[in-house]
Amino acid sequence: MDYIPPGGAYGRVTVQEQIPVGTTSSWAVRWIMKVSGGFIKTERSARILLVVLSLALIVVAILLTIGATSGHSATVVAPPGAQLLYPADASPRLAQPYGK
Repeated sequence: MDYIPPGGAYGRVTVQEQIPVGTTSSWAVRWIMKVSGGFIKTERSARILLVVLSLALIVVAILLTIGATSGHSATVVAPPGAQLLYPADASPRLAQPYGK
């Protein structure tokens, strides 16, 4: 669909295909188009935004996983006066249960 915008133009301007929000698009695409306040006008741009957001979330999840397992050793803090046991094949633990 071609049109000449108000105020004139130096040529014909092709309007991007604007798919009305209907049943042909997914609920996420419709929601993004609705919530964007008119910033996202086409279904294609809403899908691109969804892909970019998905990739960003995957990268953040990978970085958080790598950061959580980056070799930090756990710190064992015991109550005052308690004796810790450090067995070779198990986690550190108290010699006697706390509070008894």
